[in-house]
Amino acid sequence: MPGLEATVLDLPAVEPVVAERHLEPAFVAGDLDRSCFGRPAGERGDGPATVALFDLMMLVENEGGAAWPAATLSGWLRAAGLTGIKLRRGAGPIAVLRGTAPGP
Repeated sequence: MPGLEATVLDLPAVEPVVAERHLEPAFVAGDLDRSCFGRPAGERGDGPATVALFDLMMLVENEGGAAWPAATLSGWLRAAGLTGIKLRRGAGPIAVLRGTAPGP
């Protein structure tokens, strides 16, 4: 189908087989049966099921993508010099962090 893109998420040992037989799809190594898809525990969004599913979506749809805990993201914003950081949660795993940059 024109314009269709796919990413394969499977065990690392499967990558050579996919690369040999299917040149188009991107490959992401992971294990659906393990917490964080085999990533180190606690490193990324390994919390509630909705966060884990969002993490899977980010991993598959974006090269190197992941869901990050709000505390980690807030820390990055503080380290960048932003203040007044506030979290607003929506439905599901989506949330918005807002901070204020220092003025000139």
